[in-house]
Amino acid sequence: QPGDPETWAIGGRLGVAGFTFGGSYAENTTGAAFGIGDNEGWSLGVTYDLAGPWTVGFDTYQGEATVTTLASAGFNTKDEYEAYQIGAERELGNGVAWRIYAIQSETSSATPGTITQTTESTTVGTGIRLTF
Repeated sequence: QPGDPETWAIGGRLGVAGFTFGGSYAENTTGAAFGIGDNEGWSLGVTYDLAGPWTVGFDTYQGEATVTTLASAGFNTKDEYEAYQIGAERELGNGVAWRIYAIQSETSSATPGTITQTTESTTVGTGIRLTF
């Protein structure tokens, strides 16, 4: 039935010798009704626990979505997204960590017969993680 979404995902994580490897894949199928489409994406990442309070890591996310923009004419917009992140985290005490990171991302959107629009961005940030 159109508009009745179906979503599933799978992921995993494995740690060995100070390294932690992880990944996931997810799909969301909505039936492409009323401007809502189908999307899917995957992610992969790795972190390394340095001697002392620091952990460093790198990860990526890649995804795409197909959205019906004019169902009567069969026009679909295809959006693609990719992001890469590098970061480091320092444990400050029990349940408290300081994180710094940089993200490079690109989003593109294309409708048949039109020009593809692409947006690139770079984000640099910091934050505090609280675990309790």
